[in-house]
Amino acid sequence: METISTSSVGASCTVDDSHCITCSDEALPARVVQLDEVLGLAQVELKGQRVEVDVTLVDDVAVGQTLLIHGGVALERLDGGR
Repeated sequence: METISTSSVGASCTVDDSHCITCSDEALPARVVQLDEVLGLAQVELKGQRVEVDVTLVDDVAVGQTLLIHGGVALERLDGGR
């Protein structure tokens, strides 16, 4: 099991395989369609809808990349980087 901190205020999820033990939700892939590097936020396309997510935990995010999203936070890049 791995614990992943999802914010600077101490929220965390415990990951077991593909699900979060804390909230029973799973991280989902989403494509970046717009990026605000100053605020550390991105608009991503997730299940056909645009959603705003925090991307400050992932280095070198760019439009067009696919990110793994959980709880409104990008956890990692799925297309070749961490």
